[in-house]
This record gives sequence, structure tokens and C-alpha cells, in this order.
Amino acid sequence: MKRKHPPVASEGFLYIGICAFLAWAAAMFGYTWVSILFAVLTLCNLYFFRDPERDIPGDPRALVSPADGKVMLVDENVEKDFLDTSMKRISISLALYNCHINRVPIKAKVAGSKHTPGSFHIANMPD
Repeated sequence: MKRKHPPVASEGFLYIGICAFLAWAAAMFGYTWVSILFAVLTLCNLYFFRDPERDIPGDPRALVSPADGKVMLVDENVEKDFLDTSMKRISISLALYNCHINRVPIKAKVAGSKHTPGSFHIANMPD
């Protein structure tokens, strides 16, 4: 199968570009250690925003994990915004070194979405 997207998520282009530019500029002005620091930050951003190919099974009923990481919680939860019914919830925590691309786990059509502002909590502690 041919890759239909770049190997890096487009959301990371700005961070990667800024760090790469600063690495180049520092090198041009003779600041070797600063240049090395920004070059390392460029590589870290490339790694963080990577978007590797995934092998998806051909079975249309197959479920695929939407993200890399560790499953932290599996429980029953009432979904109140759209279906108003009890559903299975699976929470996945991503570490810094996990690929931070979230994919659609099953062939479906999105009928609605809602943004709920959150706050900064430790991801691997659901309570």
C-alpha cells in the first residue's frame, strides 16, 4: 500500500521548522553548542510527531487500537452527549516516547463531536 501522507504529522512542522532554523542560524554564527542543542531538539520533535504506517486488517469488523500506549482503564460509562446510554470506555495513556497519532479504530461515520475543555492532570492516574 502506498503512503498517502508524510511520515511526520503536519501539526509538528512548525516546531520542527523552528528548531531546525535555530540550529542552522546558531551554526552560521559559530555557536556550536547552541546549534547542537537545537539540532537535538529538532530530532526529538521529529520523533515525537512521527506518523508510521500501520498494518490494518482487511476484515471490516476488526477493531484496531486508536493509539499507542498503555491501557489504563476499561469500564462501563454512561455517554450523555449523543447516545445517552451505557457504553464500554477504554482509556489509553501515551508516554512521551509513544507515537502521538490517534487513528479511527473502526470504519464508521462521525455523526457529531463536542469539545470539553480539560485541565492538566497526570495522564496515567485516571482518578
